[in-house]
Amino acid sequence: MVQIAQKLEEAIFIKRENRFVGIIKLHGVQYKCHILNPGRMIKFLKPGARVLVENRSSPKRKLDYSLLYVKHPKSLILIDSQVPNEIIFEALKKDRIEPLSPVHKIKREVRYGQKNHSRIDFLLNDNIFLEVKATNYEENGVGYFPDAPTSRGKRHLQELIHLVRNNPKNQAVVLFLSQRMDIQKISPFDRIDPEFGNLLRNAKKIGVKVLAYGIQIKKDGKIAVLGKPLLVQI
Repeated sequence: MVQIAQKLEEAIFIKRENRFVGIIKLHGVQYKCHILNPGRMIKFLKPGARVLVENRSSPKRKLDYSLLYVKHPKSLILIDSQVPNEIIFEALKKDRIEPLSPVHKIKREVRYGQKNHSRIDFLLNDNIFLEVKATNYEENGVGYFPDAPTSRGKRHLQELIHLVRNNPKNQAVVLFLSQRMDIQKISPFDRIDPEFGNLLRNAKKIGVKVLAYGIQIKKDGKIAVLGKPLLVQI
C-alpha cells in the first residue's frame, strides 16, 4: 500500500507552462502547480480537464500545489511518476510479483551497464535486474509505452540485452505498470517509437522477461497498490 495523498482537492486544469509547471483553477482562483511527470500526456492533460491536486506547501517548495491525478470517466489517471516504483517496491517486499518470487534481497538504483552509466530500478537477489516502465497512455483498453520517443528507454533495453548475452547467471526483466485502471493489456507504441518496440521484441527473444501489471487506486485516490497481471502484446 502506497500513500499518494492525505487530502485531495478537485480543480480545473488551465494550461501547462512547461514540463513541470501547470496552472489550475481551484475555488475560483488560479494557482501554479507542480506537475509530477515530464511526459507529454497531451491526450488527457489538456485545458478544461478535471484534476486532483494536493496542497503540499513547505518553506522548501516554490509551488504549494502538486497535480496527482487526472479524472477520466473510466479511471483516475495517476500522474506522479515517482509512485510506480514505490508500488513495485512494496509488492516485491511482500512477494506479490509471482514470476520474480521468492525475493530475498532488494537493492534500488544500482549502477550497471557496459560503462556503468545506467541505473537499474531494482536489483533482486544480486542477479535479477528489474527495470520498471510506467504508462498512462491508453487506446481502446490497451496501454502503450512510450508516449514519446525515448532514448533512455532504448538504452535500458540495450543494457539488459547485453547483461543476458554476456553472463548466463544474470536475469533481466522489464515490467510495465499501468497508472490507470482501464487498461487490459500493454504494448510497445510502435507508432511513436518503432525502435523501442523492435528492441523489446529482440530482448524477449534472447531471454529478457517482459511483465505487465495493473494498478488499484483506493480511497478516492489517496492510496494505490499493485493490481492484477496484464497481458503483454508485443
